[in-house]
Amino acid sequence: MTHTAKEHPSAVGASTERDPLDADAVSKIKTLSQIFDWLGPDPGKNIDTIVNQTCSILGGVCALYNRIDDKNKSLIAWSACNLPPDFSVTDTPEGHICYEATILGQNQPVVLENLAETRYTKTDPNVDKYGLKAYLGHPVRLRDEAIGSLCIVDTKPRRFTSTDVHIIATLAKAVSLEEERLQAEKALRQSEAQYRALFENNHAVMLLIDPHTGEIADANPAACRYYGYDKTEIVRKKITDFNTLDPEAVFAEMRRARTEQRSYFKFRHRLADGRIRDVEVYSGPITVQGRALLYSVIHDITERKQAEEELRAAN
Repeated sequence: MTHTAKEHPSAVGASTERDPLDADAVSKIKTLSQIFDWLGPDPGKNIDTIVNQTCSILGGVCALYNRIDDKNKSLIAWSACNLPPDFSVTDTPEGHICYEATILGQNQPVVLENLAETRYTKTDPNVDKYGLKAYLGHPVRLRDEAIGSLCIVDTKPRRFTSTDVHIIATLAKAVSLEEERLQAEKALRQSEAQYRALFENNHAVMLLIDPHTGEIADANPAACRYYGYDKTEIVRKKITDFNTLDPEAVFAEMRRARTEQRSYFKFRHRLADGRIRDVEVYSGPITVQGRALLYSVIHDITERKQAEEELRAAN
């Protein structure tokens, strides 16, 4: 059962009305923008970084990335910050907030500002055991399916601002992208055939790029749809045909990705119809059939960037 706004006004989602942007909100957004520069080539370590910073920015007593293990029908605390030493990292999912309100819910935040007013005081043993009073979470999705949740909890009732909700949604998306990379690396280790299926069937925009020439070695169907080219057209292009930066700057960034000095980038990409979109790119070295390439996952952040600019302008 998932909370709805009718059942509990503060349970699911957030007000569309934005809070005034005070100094605290400005500081949070500034730190949020810095997090992605701290991410490296290891998706697992990146998820730990994201979870730790979720706790730091939003000020909860604990932050968790809970993941569903469908095989064993369990809920696993995959990564956590300030987790109590006696916390059970593996548990049955039924009754837990992260599972019933967040993972089984829609792709929207779950805001519980006073847990004492919810049924989770009876169904989630951690609420009473650790004296939890407030919860803010967001689903983590992989290929359009909720696989887990990123959340913070607090030991006092609190009001979560629209900035807080925006931040948890952004960081949950970042975890989703790292999960995409984990799955791709796992598929690579298992077999080229499985990797090919993941690459071709993935809803995320993915490119394989020659770091020395900038040539696009391969593009999945999602990339073809996003950029507006068919497969034969897109593999005849170079990444510099899309990136609005000077070619020298693009190659400098690719060198950083190839040598694992950096894995996260923000660019502006030009589509076939001439539109310019803001994108974030996770990129790292990969060997495919003996060829050293860059594996890049591209995520359109145009709307997110516009929302952040509106928040700043509201100050």
